[in-house]
Amino acid sequence: MIVGTLAALAILAVTAAPGRVFERRVDQRAPRAPRSQLAEYIELVMAGEAATLASVLLVGLIAQLTGLLDVGALLRHAGDYVRNSPGRVIGCALAALVLSYLVADLAARLLYPVPSDKQSREMGVYRQHTIWYDALEKERPKGYGVVVTVEMTDGCQFLGSLAGFTPTDMDNREIALEGEIAIRRPGRDAERFTGGDFLLIREDQIKYMAGRYNPPEHAA
Repeated sequence: MIVGTLAALAILAVTAAPGRVFERRVDQRAPRAPRSQLAEYIELVMAGEAATLASVLLVGLIAQLTGLLDVGALLRHAGDYVRNSPGRVIGCALAALVLSYLVADLAARLLYPVPSDKQSREMGVYRQHTIWYDALEKERPKGYGVVVTVEMTDGCQFLGSLAGFTPTDMDNREIALEGEIAIRRPGRDAERFTGGDFLLIREDQIKYMAGRYNPPEHAA
């Protein structure tokens, strides 16, 4: 029973592997919204199984037409046929495996074409609709920078130019400040932050944020 279970898991892993090729190619061509690990796993397995099935059918058809294999005999007496023609069976199995990766890659290219112009490609990069994204990027005038004041849960305040942020709606997003970063601790005067060239802050450390759009001549 253990051997059978391990064999089934091995077959599942091999047949689902092309799904990883599909996922990676899609993410390169048209990044999508973050999904749960379960949803990603289900799509990966389904894409891999579909690519593997298509490859097995295609290789089986070609092998039958060329006389390389007798598919009917293989299906009726698999054990005896493999013992009598191990080279042909293994060769066709390997061919189907390699073809499954090619099918998965081709399917991703056909289902998710890359936009032809630069603007469309930029629009193809996923940006989820969040207040962070709207305020820090979508509503920002073209060419303007953003200066952000962040008050931490411990009362410290940071002021600096926006370097980047997590645009998606996920747990514990991050925001990065750069340039001349000022820090004000409770009960003390403001001073320059000397911890580095940039500052990374996690969402669970933030009490509130305030910001303004700086015209190009004033942007840091």
